[in-house]
Amino acid sequence: MDLKKIKIGSVYLFANILNKAIAFITIPIFSRLLTTSEYGIVSTYSSYVLILQYFMGLSSEYTVRNAYVDFVGEIPQYISSMYLMSSLCSLFFSGVIMLLNNTYLHITTGIVCACCLLQSFMTYINNVAANKYMMDKSYIKRSVIIAAPNLISAVLGMIFIIIWQNNKVLGRIMGYILAISAFGLFNIYEAWKRSTPKISLKYWKYILKISPPLVVHGLSIVALSQFDRIMLTNMRSSAETGIYSIIYSLSMVATAITSALEGVWTPWFTEKYQNKQYKDINKVSAQYLSIAAVMMAGIILVAPEVLKLMTPSEYWGGIGMIPLLVMASYFIYMYSFFVNLELYEKKTKTIALITMIAAVSNIILNYIFIPQYGAMAAAGTTLFSYILAFAAHCYHGKSINRFVFHLKLFGIPALLLIVVSICFYIMIEHSLVRWFLALLIGIIAICQTVSRQEL
Repeated sequence: MDLKKIKIGSVYLFANILNKAIAFITIPIFSRLLTTSEYGIVSTYSSYVLILQYFMGLSSEYTVRNAYVDFVGEIPQYISSMYLMSSLCSLFFSGVIMLLNNTYLHITTGIVCACCLLQSFMTYINNVAANKYMMDKSYIKRSVIIAAPNLISAVLGMIFIIIWQNNKVLGRIMGYILAISAFGLFNIYEAWKRSTPKISLKYWKYILKISPPLVVHGLSIVALSQFDRIMLTNMRSSAETGIYSIIYSLSMVATAITSALEGVWTPWFTEKYQNKQYKDINKVSAQYLSIAAVMMAGIILVAPEVLKLMTPSEYWGGIGMIPLLVMASYFIYMYSFFVNLELYEKKTKTIALITMIAAVSNIILNYIFIPQYGAMAAAGTTLFSYILAFAAHCYHGKSINRFVFHLKLFGIPALLLIVVSICFYIMIEHSLVRWFLALLIGIIAICQTVSRQEL
């Protein structure tokens, strides 16, 4: 990679690490400000936000990368029209959901439901802006929009929790709302300043041709990553959900690395794939897979002590879930290579079908095993479902183009994580051995990288 790509990757990496670090660093704060039950309720609220955001914009944020190929020179007009379309969709869905909640469902209070809908819409808006900046290679702006809302929401959340001792859950929610809405409104203003919002049948038909299956895909992703929390709350307790959420957040910290890599990878892959430079794609993807695997192996080995340092003892019972959830995050990363290929080829129906099958399997397995085994079952079913999703996306991706993403690229990194996970359970009480092994893996990885550069 040249100096510019290293610079871009470094900025993305810093922003994503900062973003994950915010959630990570605030764990000991919020786990003490909130009870395990309140923490579980906030986590469940966040799950609803993730579900609703896919309805707000019909998952049209995924079409931005395609628009850069099909509407060269028209991106400001495309984004402006897309925001108008999503605003109309959001008003419709918000009205329906508020009516159902207040009249029939009574899932939560009216104010919390309204907060959830507003946050969902603003999250969608920020996701569109982040995708636009990614394709523009505006890495500073993308880094800001990735990290800043979470930093501000964390600070505001702490303040509101302290002020509203009688309703700490609402205090945390208001921290989310104010921060995310501020950035969302700014992004709408910027888009509509560049191009006056207009109804465009050309753009809207394009969006509706690609994005509806991606709503199913997005909801299925939520089912895979969030429904276990909802089911834990309903079938076990919100306290157990709180413990699972803490472990999940710690285990998924490696996604800071994978998100940074993907921010550089997606526009680079789009350009290389257009030019049929398959050897370059395979070479770089092997490097990316190795980097992510080494980082995740390190997280598995050192996470128990980090968890004990960051949280009260009530959360330590979830340590055994760490390898399962870290491996799940790696399978997410592995199948994202094939999803990028499928998105480029506009195979959104197949993407949706595969993710839906994995999500349904996850829900069924959770229904069977959570009542008896609780959060540990949720971690295991999450890993199984992501393995299933990877296998299906891999099979479909190879049917699209057999020259990219050879299977051997994925085998050795995945095997490394399996071996490390086995070592984790064997040495779970031997922290010094685990930390030494993590250091050894890191040194070996660095030496291999240096040797490749010399060659």
